[in-house]
Amino acid sequence: MRNEKIQVVFPERLAARRVRGTVVTKRQTPDRNPRGKERAFTLVELLVVVLIIGILAAVALPQYNIAVKKSRLMEYIQVAYGIKRAQEVYYMENGTYANSFNELDVDYSGMCTSISNGSAAACNDGFFIENSRNIEGGPKELILVVLCPGYNTSYGECSSHREVEVQIYYDQSSHPGSVTCKPKDSALCRSLQNL
Repeated sequence: MRNEKIQVVFPERLAARRVRGTVVTKRQTPDRNPRGKERAFTLVELLVVVLIIGILAAVALPQYNIAVKKSRLMEYIQVAYGIKRAQEVYYMENGTYANSFNELDVDYSGMCTSISNGSAAACNDGFFIENSRNIEGGPKELILVVLCPGYNTSYGECSSHREVEVQIYYDQSSHPGSVTCKPKDSALCRSLQNL
């Protein structure tokens, strides 16, 4: 039995070498191929990775911008709901809605600045909140939350550049308690479906 040869089969990642009559196995390093040269990414492989990252960024960036605008819009809608609650209290006391936000017991000074004799407020990021009428010359019956990018203080110039307009009607109005978003086909209004 001493003359029998035993054949040992090693996995392909193991290399065998003989040291003083014994077989010693050594694991090959993963960064070298069998010829001993270091492995590296080719230029084509790197370009494919950069292309994939670019495509993902192009798809994700518009959705990110919509999410940021929606977040800011929701913040100002909450301010508008606070003004609406103050208007409802004012209505219960006086039988009519206030013409100016300055007549209400509400403080939005940390986020918005009163403009147009208190009938509107200019907020950050091109948002405006307006105490408005549904019909010209009619009573105040809704609050508008308007996004006009690039018009941080000039609400008069904003009317033709409105990106989105959320209408929050008072409880004693032609559309009691309803909320609408215009234009309905905008991505921002579609994201506010459950408003």
